Amino acid sequence: MRMLMGCLHQYFPKAMALTDVTIKQVFDKLNSSPRKCLKFKTLYEVFRELTGVDVKKLMGYTLIDLNL
Repeated sequence: MRMLMGCLHQYFPKAMALTDVTIKQVFDKLNSSPRKCLKFKTLYEVFRELTGVDVKKLMGYTLIDLNL
């Protein structure tokens, strides 16, 4: 959880009012970040390669990897 909060603060500084930030914006930021463990691909890219589905076109999606 601490690692996840660190990632959130990277994109949304503590001084920023989070009342204007939607959960979709948070998911988009976290899921579109390249990961070393994924050979610097994003979660979106890996999901698309494995399933053939472009998850960004789906409604109500989440791909957050809690093993950041």
